[in-house]
Amino acid sequence: MGVPVVGRFIESAGTRIKWQTYFGGFNEHFEFHGSCINNWDDNVTYEGNYLNNHWHGYGKMYDKVNNITMFEGQFEESKQISGTKYIQGEGIYEGEYKDNCRHGMGKLTYFDGSSWQGVWNNAQKTGEGTYTYADGRYVVGRWKGEIRVGMHVEYDNDGVEVEREQYEEAKSEGEQEEDEDMTE
Repeated sequence: MGVPVVGRFIESAGTRIKWQTYFGGFNEHFEFHGSCINNWDDNVTYEGNYLNNHWHGYGKMYDKVNNITMFEGQFEESKQISGTKYIQGEGIYEGEYKDNCRHGMGKLTYFDGSSWQGVWNNAQKTGEGTYTYADGRYVVGRWKGEIRVGMHVEYDNDGVEVEREQYEEAKSEGEQEEDEDMTE
C-alpha cells in the first residue's frame, strides 16, 4: 500500500516511486477512508470518498493540466458503477458501467455531435439502440458492436419515417468459416 507521511503519501509501483498528496482521513489500518482530495504526480486528481482504501460513492477524477473531467459519478470498490466519462478521441459517455466498462443502459455523444443511446455490453453496442446524427435525423434498430442487425428504421429530424432497411444477422467467426466451407 504505502507509507503515510505529513502532506504526502509514498506509493511503491515496482521500481518506480509514485508520489501523491492526500487530504483526507485514514481508518485504523492506515487505509484511505472518508471524504478526500487525492492528487497524483501525473496531474490526475480524485475528489470524493474512500471506504477502506477503495473509491466508494460519489467521486470525480480530472486531469488538472488539460482541465478535463475524466469521470464523474458513482464508484463501488474502486470500480465505476454509473456516471459520465470523457473518452479521448471518441466522445462523452453517460450511463452504467461494469468492471469500469460501458455496460447496461448508456449514451455516447461523439465529438462530431452525433450520439448512440441504448444497451452496452463490455463497451460494445449490444441490442436495441438509437443512433442520432448531428443534424437530428435518427435510426432505431439493433446493433452487435458496430454492425447493424435486423430491421432499422430511419427518421428525419421531425420524427417522420423516411426509410426501412433489413440487415443480415451478424455472424461469429466460427459461423463465417462454416459458410465458407459450404461454398467451396
